[in-house]
Amino acid sequence: MSLGFWRDIAVVLLALEAFLGVLVAGAGCYLAIRGVLWLKAHIPRVTRPARYYLTRTEQVVRRAGTSAVGPFIWGGASAARVRAAWRALKRPERRNSHV
Repeated sequence: MSLGFWRDIAVVLLALEAFLGVLVAGAGCYLAIRGVLWLKAHIPRVTRPARYYLTRTEQVVRRAGTSAVGPFIWGGASAARVRAAWRALKRPERRNSHV
């Protein structure tokens, strides 16, 4: 058994190890992609009830917020309109000198 024989055995073992490493990594990637596609297909069915309850909760919160804060917003806007009208009435007329 010469040194060339052991060299050939080492090359074959190295090629076998590389092949097995790539095979394991490829199988892992394949299974991961299949798992993600399965989740993508099944998650909407599982989360549909949660989406329904979240939408209902959002509607209730919006309605409660509008009824609780709405009068304050309306009052502030009305006060701003009254102030703007008062300033417009109080302001002296200016002549346009550029016309």
